[in-house]
Amino acid sequence: MTAPPSPPGRGPSRAKSSNAAKPARSASLDRGATAEPSGYHHGHLREALVEAGLQWLEETDRADLLSLRELARRVGVSANAVYHHFANKEALLAALAAEGFRRLGQAQLNPPPDAVEPGASGASAAPQIEGALGSPAQRSPLHQAGLAYVRFAMAHPALFRLMYGGFTAGQNHPELVNASMDSLEASMQAANRHLPGGGDTTPASPQDMLLLWSIVHGLSNLALGGQLGYFGAEPGDIADAVLARAQALLAKGL
Repeated sequence: MTAPPSPPGRGPSRAKSSNAAKPARSASLDRGATAEPSGYHHGHLREALVEAGLQWLEETDRADLLSLRELARRVGVSANAVYHHFANKEALLAALAAEGFRRLGQAQLNPPPDAVEPGASGASAAPQIEGALGSPAQRSPLHQAGLAYVRFAMAHPALFRLMYGGFTAGQNHPELVNASMDSLEASMQAANRHLPGGGDTTPASPQDMLLLWSIVHGLSNLALGGQLGYFGAEPGDIADAVLARAQALLAKGL
């Protein structure tokens, strides 16, 4: 239930790595990149920078204020060392969004056993929601995948907005395109067996897949915008009930 960013004027397609020469940098940058503080020992600088970037998003909820220099400070390397891995801020944000798609795909394929429980906050669900909630054992893999999508958005709002915001639209960074494609394909495989007309060899209709994605993405955005309070229940409970209703309607061919 994740859609990949696509270059303008084209549909989703897996990106190919480019062998084009990278923009030249000054000799001073190259020399500076080797002068790392003595505290640098982890040996996986790119991964450390991505993790620091994700942590920044969790703390600040502001991707626009993120800088390569700040991440270098957090990781404990020289600012110039960062340019070995990310040519600019756009490349860094693309890597963060790609990691977000990978984690979202894993969350949908392997939802935790304690997936959103009815009334998890201690508050009772509203009457119109309460009747649609089922026990975790009754939730299909399709239902669980949808809940995982909404939970991911609620747990990582800044990352979710980066993944699906204006930044990724039209981006052609190979890592970002391929990660989002992998997430989409994994979600479709997991959900396909539980949609009408779907199966191991027969794909469900694109319309049904788009309907489900629209539901979970819409619920996620409504929850992040604080627009679900009208219903008097926790966003997780509302998502639980709506997904149960959607799957029941699809099973009836409505």
